[in-house]
Amino acid sequence: MKKFIGFALFFLSLLLLCSCSDKNDIIKDFNSDTFTGKADGCSSFFVNRFNNDNNLAIYVRGDRDDLGIDQTMQSFDLSATSGLEVQVEQFDGSATDHYCNDAIDLSAPSVIHSWEAMSGTVHIQITEDSINVSDFELTYKISIDLENIEVYDEDGNIEIIESATFTDVLVGWSPG
Repeated sequence: MKKFIGFALFFLSLLLLCSCSDKNDIIKDFNSDTFTGKADGCSSFFVNRFNNDNNLAIYVRGDRDDLGIDQTMQSFDLSATSGLEVQVEQFDGSATDHYCNDAIDLSAPSVIHSWEAMSGTVHIQITEDSINVSDFELTYKISIDLENIEVYDEDGNIEIIESATFTDVLVGWSPG
């Protein structure tokens, strides 16, 4: 009888643990209101923005010279533009130091799921040029508006981000 009660308690405990929501559940149904954190950036241009929990980020990466970015608003069709990347990444914890950081922290949150953009429109404009010019960097501010971005995960699941905005983000510098 003791073995039965012990087994029953063990089974019940296991059942309760398995039925609880995991903090690493894949986030679904993100939209234009999801990415509300402070926009940050670095490199030729790499801009990112997190959700309120800092465990889901959207980023845009490209090269100023390759794309011919300047102080006029330019629009790019993601499905027809090489060298421009939009991606969403989900982490297993708060990951605000994940991007634009050259320090390796082995205890930092890891990417547990990602979505890659295959279509949509990206509007890009340099809003303030040549803030700091040196042999090593040319910093400037960039604004990016995303419109109707379709992102796909490795399982073929699709999410649509109607809009996301990055305003006057300082880029052009390298971590380190």
